[in-house]
Formats: sequence, structure tokens, C-alpha cells
Amino acid sequence: MKLTYTVNAKLPTQKAHGTQIAKMCEAFASQDLKLTLYLPSRKQTNDSRKHISIYDYYSVGKNFQIKKVFTLDFLDYSFLGKKILSLMFLLEETIFSLLVFLITYSHPVVYTRTKLVALLRSIFNRPVFLEVHDFTVNSSINRFLAKRISGIIGTTPANTQFWRQLHAPALVAPNAVSQEFFPRQPRHLARSQLNISQQDRLIGYIGNLETLGMKKGIDNLIEAFSLLCQIHQHLHLLIVGGPQDLINFYQQQVIRLNLSQQVTFTGAKPFSQIPTYLQACDILTIPFPNQPHFAHHASPIKLYEYMASGKPIVASKLPSHTRVLKDTAVYFKPGDSHSLALAITTLITDKTLAARLGRQSQKLAQKNTWNSRAVNILAFIAQNLPNHE
Repeated sequence: MKLTYTVNAKLPTQKAHGTQIAKMCEAFASQDLKLTLYLPSRKQTNDSRKHISIYDYYSVGKNFQIKKVFTLDFLDYSFLGKKILSLMFLLEETIFSLLVFLITYSHPVVYTRTKLVALLRSIFNRPVFLEVHDFTVNSSINRFLAKRISGIIGTTPANTQFWRQLHAPALVAPNAVSQEFFPRQPRHLARSQLNISQQDRLIGYIGNLETLGMKKGIDNLIEAFSLLCQIHQHLHLLIVGGPQDLINFYQQQVIRLNLSQQVTFTGAKPFSQIPTYLQACDILTIPFPNQPHFAHHASPIKLYEYMASGKPIVASKLPSHTRVLKDTAVYFKPGDSHSLALAITTLITDKTLAARLGRQSQKLAQKNTWNSRAVNILAFIAQNLPNHE
């Protein structure tokens, strides 16, 4: 079987979607099929990612092919303002989608994250499967697409609800985790490798500090940590991720709370280093606020990476978290720093509970690998191809 995957995204990127795309390509290709990934030919401006391949950056096998498609690149036009820039990006996506459609028209199956590609292939009755990651508005275009598309793959039940109501074939396929996130070294070796003190109890947040321009509750985490430091000794907060402008913003909060010696911002780190940072921590946190995207439409990759690490997790009580973690985490009221501090205290004071929850969440993670996700999606594709009997 041949599968064409098209994505209008610049890779490598420090954002989570890059990890998901690369890992799914590797997982798809491992299932005895030939996969080609089509990407736009947008230039890489980050020096640390400019001279590294997608394969090396994401630690994936070279079992799939990557092809670049010409498109416009508007990164140098940010001075024009958000409104004009958004129109230019729409033009860029349109050009990319049209060219990809023409190049891959004869390909037997296309898997895409770009709705315009899905729409064009649907119009011409070409098999296409669209992966969706957010809420879908009820529009005439989407209703038309629902009637003609081969299938929809959503990362949460909320992402697929609209399509199922219109009787489009739809599969819920949450995000997953790579095998390298399951422990490969003990905590003390991870800390030695990262030059982190062996004495402190390390509370961690590892991941981007914003998504779609929305902050992820790091201010509440810092405030909760300040409350914890008034009760417990030898605590340290580790925050791994960017962007730098938000790091600067949160560092000012840290200075105001007199926590500069107890909070470390590392900035964004390469994908290959993240498992080591996870193993160095004692408690991992997901302080997302109660917003529709985080509560219903997000399927955080970090959630599965946290689970695979075997570390106890403190998470805001949102449907997107409880649906995955079930009873293997300690939950707190979203946006409530006191509730967050109390949840972390529970794990600090009850080491037996912390160890048990870590083991239980790790067992759940073993059922949610990229390979298992690929198997489920490929079975769904096979069931919904036009020639399927």
C-alpha cells in the first residue's frame, strides 16, 4: 500500500505538531507501506534547526520519503501587521494546497492535515482522509466536505462530533508517545547528565509555554510553587520550553516572588533531550486553564510522555486530562493556585501514592504508542476506501 501524507507546516519545529507528524510518518511506514511526506519549501530561520534533518531532529527512522513543494514564504513580512499577514498566509496555504493536489492527484490515498487539500480531492472523488485537531464550525463548505470525504481522524471525541453528526466516517485517534520516553536511566543518572542537584525535590513542566497564542497556566504554577516553598524545603521548579518572550515574562513573576534561586527556565530543548529531563523530575505538572481548546479539543502529547516516564502527574481537572489519565493522577481546580499547591503537596507527602500513580499511568501509556495509533488509523482507512467490500 502507498500512502501520501501532506502537511502545510515548516519542519523541524519546536512545536508539538512537528513531533506528531514525524512520529506518525515513521509509524505508518513501519506498517509495511510506502509513505511520502509532502511539505512546503519554507525556509528555516532558527539556527539550531537550520542544518539538521527532520529524521535526526525527531529521532525517527529514514523509512519514509520527504518531498518539498514550492510555496510562498512570508516570514520576512511580519512588519505588515497581523491582518495583512494572515491574508498572506492564507494565500500561501492556497498555493501549497493547489500544487499538492495537482502533484498527488493520481496517488491512491492521501492523508492530510490541510482542509483545502481534502476539499479539492473530495470534489474530484479522490480518496482522502483528513486529520482534525480543533473545533469545526458548521459551514456549508464543511457540510459539503462531510458528505464526500473518505474519512475524518480526530484526536478527541469533541473534534469528531460535528463530522459524526453529518454521518461522515470518523475515528477518534488520540495522540501517543514514542518508545524512547519509557525510562532508560534512573533519576540520579539523568540529573548527573543535566547537572541538576540530587538533593532537591524537582517539580517539572516540560513543553511549550503557549498554544495557538494561549498561555498554558505557567503563572498559576509559579504562584503555587511560591506557596509550596513556604511549607516545604529543598524544592525546585524546572520549566523546559519556550518561546523566549514568555520566558522573560514569567521570569519577572519569579523575581517578584523572590524565587530566582529555586526556579530554572531552560528554554526549548531538542526532542532527544526531553526524556532525560522527564526522568530527572520527581513530579510532573500540566496546569492548563479551563478554556474550550484545552478542556475539549486538546490531546497533549506531553500528557502521554509524562505517563510513559513513570513519574506522578498533577493535572488540571479538564475532560481532556481525565479522559486519558483516569484515576492515575492528582487533579486540581483549573486556574486555582491554592488547589494546585495542595495537589502537589499530596504527592510530596505521600511517596507511596506517588510511586503507585506513576506505575499506573505508565501502564496506560504502553497502550498508546505511535505504532498502535498508526495501526488503528490504517485499519480505518482500509475500511473506508471506495473499493472496500
